[in-house]
Amino acid sequence: MAMTALYARLKAEKTCPVCGQLAMPVTEQQERMLLVRYECGATFGVSGILNVINANEPCPTPSQVAAAHLMVEADLAGAA
Repeated sequence: MAMTALYARLKAEKTCPVCGQLAMPVTEQQERMLLVRYECGATFGVSGILNVINANEPCPTPSQVAAAHLMVEADLAGAA
């Protein structure tokens, strides 16, 4: 698939595909990489060399959810 088609697909994502936070304007681009950044901090990019969509900065939401679950489990264990 062509880089332009991959970037068009990624650019069409107006929200983070993981958590739903809104896309933000990106003023910089990496060399040979077109970027889309989201309010959560996730950054996805299209590599011109590999012709793939990469998660350059993964969405932190799953880790935050996991940490919250661990805190609940620790609180429950401490209360027992």
